[in-house]
Amino acid sequence: MNRKPYAQLSDIIHKVFSETDTTGAIAITGSVDEIYFMKSFGTVHCSSNYPVSNSTYFDIQSITKVVGTINLLEMFLNSNKINLNDRIQKFIPEFQKNNKSEISIRDLVLHQSGISDEDFGGRYNSPEELWNSMLQAPTRFNPGEAVEYTDVGYRILGLCLERLGNNNLAALCKEFVWDPLGMNNTTYDISRIEKNLVAGGRNSWCILDDAQDRFLNQSLGCDGVFTTGDDLVKFCRNWLKKLSKKEYRSSLYRSAAGFFDKNWTCYESLGHGRKVFGWEQHDTKQSYIGSLKTELTLEKAGGAGTFICIRPEQQDFFIYLTNHGRPDPFSMNSWNQLIVNLRVKEVALEVML
Repeated sequence: MNRKPYAQLSDIIHKVFSETDTTGAIAITGSVDEIYFMKSFGTVHCSSNYPVSNSTYFDIQSITKVVGTINLLEMFLNSNKINLNDRIQKFIPEFQKNNKSEISIRDLVLHQSGISDEDFGGRYNSPEELWNSMLQAPTRFNPGEAVEYTDVGYRILGLCLERLGNNNLAALCKEFVWDPLGMNNTTYDISRIEKNLVAGGRNSWCILDDAQDRFLNQSLGCDGVFTTGDDLVKFCRNWLKKLSKKEYRSSLYRSAAGFFDKNWTCYESLGHGRKVFGWEQHDTKQSYIGSLKTELTLEKAGGAGTFICIRPEQQDFFIYLTNHGRPDPFSMNSWNQLIVNLRVKEVALEVML
């Protein structure tokens, strides 16, 4: 399995543990046919001595967008039940106020709808009130004019898929995405999972780390999935197989928006940079794997400290999961610092070929 010595990795992870609230992590690299490296470290929570393993559940937050929502959307696209150019009001008739009638599925996928998360940070009396606000609030720019990363956009995308599939996202993803891939330990619901099998941050053990997600109390298109290292290997391998097909790869990268700016921070690149069908592409400076980034590298991060990268040219993947927890407040400075504190580039440089 191991192709080179990894003497420095334990030191790197121990520095992460000593300098942050992180108590558990797992790092994995591999290809379609082989695992190059897989090693877990630490415990599932600061109050537990139970060790992290490749079957430990992690709250992957925004990685939900590709592990669940985008894969489900692709299944509906392939069966001709939906089109990227379909308007949102086709599935959600109430989504038309404040000049939103032209927003399409593509606009939500590529974060170019004009919806801004900054407009939904207030207090709400009920989930229904928040949903009404998300569906009716005005946008900040016309669809396609700019890119702004938005969880709310993916919540609405998830609602479209629920209306189309006549079921909730949890059931749809299980039936059409996770079960076919053998991802048997991927779920929106960890209430029945033994606590010591779930990795959690200091204040978010066995609950969703995002307070607004908890408030909505349902499966969402933006966050909410818990999964294991083993299942993410299956997910990454499936994407590598798809990306090995030239026609698929060409089509995928044409479904893109945004651009690169070498002067951006990691946070700015995540917010306004290049989007590819639910994934992000970064310049080398902002890439989670740094100088190992290739031209076609796809990346996705979860706000509580989880990362996956796929390199189509190298036909390999990188998975790094931690139980750090979301920075509070979640801001440009705190996210940029999280990337540094978790030493993501150092881990990648140590374990990737």
